[in-house]
Amino acid sequence: MKTYQSLKFPYAICDFKSMIKENYIYLDRTKYIRQIENMGKSTLFLRPRRFGKSLFLDTMQNYYDIAMKDEFDNLFGNLDIGKNPTGLRNQYFVLTLDFSCVQTFGGIDKIERSLYSHLNASIQKFSEKNKTLLKKQIDVKNDNSMWSFYSLLSCVLSTPYKLYLLIDEYDSFANSVLVSCGKSEYQALVGSDGLLRYIFREFKSATRGNGVDRIFATGVSPVVMSDISSGANILQNRSQAIQLNNLCGLTHEEVKQLLLQTCHECQFSESKYQEALDMMERWYEGYSFDLSKHESLYNPTLCFYFLQHLKEMCTYPRKILDANLAPDQEKLEFIKNMPGGEEVLWQLIAGKDVQIPEIIDQFGLKSMLDGSEQDISFIVSYLWYGGVVSIKEETAFGDLKLNVPNLVIKKLYVDQYKSTLLPTAQIKNESAEVHKELIERSDMSPLVQFVEKKYFAHFQQQRLSTRQ
Repeated sequence: MKTYQSLKFPYAICDFKSMIKENYIYLDRTKYIRQIENMGKSTLFLRPRRFGKSLFLDTMQNYYDIAMKDEFDNLFGNLDIGKNPTGLRNQYFVLTLDFSCVQTFGGIDKIERSLYSHLNASIQKFSEKNKTLLKKQIDVKNDNSMWSFYSLLSCVLSTPYKLYLLIDEYDSFANSVLVSCGKSEYQALVGSDGLLRYIFREFKSATRGNGVDRIFATGVSPVVMSDISSGANILQNRSQAIQLNNLCGLTHEEVKQLLLQTCHECQFSESKYQEALDMMERWYEGYSFDLSKHESLYNPTLCFYFLQHLKEMCTYPRKILDANLAPDQEKLEFIKNMPGGEEVLWQLIAGKDVQIPEIIDQFGLKSMLDGSEQDISFIVSYLWYGGVVSIKEETAFGDLKLNVPNLVIKKLYVDQYKSTLLPTAQIKNESAEVHKELIERSDMSPLVQFVEKKYFAHFQQQRLSTRQ
């Protein structure tokens, strides 16, 4: 890996063009464009939050978009795909949708309006970007975004080119609705007459000679895809492909090199560098996304958060967990309330492995909530897609053992249960050492003793007060 003259860490940046032009660190993943192109025309790629999916999707937009043709050498000339481009480079109109922009509150009517507004805004942006290339003007109707979409397709069909549809976070707002609003509103999105199912049916129809040639979608889990079934069944889930394991995330060698250069600028000793590397391994490493555990990866957002602070201050950040990952606690609460979910979470908090026959790649909400028919495979698979468990090994019988990947995720688990078990702020403050033991050593005994002493004493005192 090359040495950077200036360490500009791209924390939370997913704009490929600005990263290249403004000399941010860019770890080249463009070779995967070629591999995905060869996998088929409609691909679904799943990774946990904050893992670099949006950056890669933006990279694809710049690579395929005909409107970016004049910028190709400047953007890709020094990258893998620029040295050996495919025949499809800059050969498409590209429409990019970001479903994380859709609001998730206020009821299904407001969610619907927000989704349609986002579609129209994206189509309007597309129209302005490509106005010199289109022979006709797109008719954007504020009250009918699907009319706008088909007007866009009509304009594309009048040219020699076709459309590449990129969908970032395809399941973002639906997952948020499921976790925060409940089953009924979620079903209104994905049911037989649901909004999201309708949208994806239209996208699917557009691939039948109606202008859309390719679709690439990112997301976190296959749950929404399964629930909208017929609408999204053209998307092939390639998330577990061995050749794509390293597409998102940082490798151990990349982290070592970036940390070494940062420590050199801070004039750290070799022992101090090794201390920092050990810390990053324990807190940020441990993710693997192909079933053979091809290579263990680091969360890139957490690494850049750590390295940026280290570069600026030459000290470790006081808060080792980036606050941007805090919303994952909502998913843990959601899992806890599923049949068998609480037992699985306690097992993971205790540092034990969970064992399942396989990672399930297609399962809907009904399967997850049906306690009479399911084993824990649905729950563990859901946690795996969310990045809160990772594959440890395969048994002699072909089962998979999974565990908590690192201390950041362990802290999310423990913080979730700290709120449940420790009822007052004073008791929470007194539990700091217990909290640390549980996160770093998976030692449950101090927690058990603490809860017996504090929680049950508190509960008994409340009972006495009630009787009086």
